[in-house]
Amino acid sequence: MIRLVFENQDGLQQWAEDRLPEAKGAGGFGRCASIGMDLDGALIGVVVFHNYRKCDIEMSIATENPRWIQRGVLRALFHYPFVQLGCARVTAVCSVDSNRAIKLMSGIGFKQEGAHPKARIDGATSVSYGLLKEDCRWIA
Repeated sequence: MIRLVFENQDGLQQWAEDRLPEAKGAGGFGRCASIGMDLDGALIGVVVFHNYRKCDIEMSIATENPRWIQRGVLRALFHYPFVQLGCARVTAVCSVDSNRAIKLMSGIGFKQEGAHPKARIDGATSVSYGLLKEDCRWIA
């Protein structure tokens, strides 16, 4: 069973930054909140919420095991921005070449909103996704 981890925010943020080159290359996430996913005592994923702008927050996901994708986990993850913070939307950005990230974003309800040529540190194209509160099936 997946256990959510909220303590050691600096450690969770660092774990995600170590696995997401864009975050590390940009100097980190800055001020953020993180939720970790633990399986049998091992951290298998971290979701970082950053770039909070009252109506919108960016979500970055770093994982090492796809078993974290469970309904209860997704409910908890989306409860934070939509219910606790009162955001109207969540934004996610990934590389146009990251098929797994694109499949994940689409699968959990995000809609592609734009492409951003040369927006990544390596010169690649970024793709932005958005999920509106009213379209989120993970919250009641």
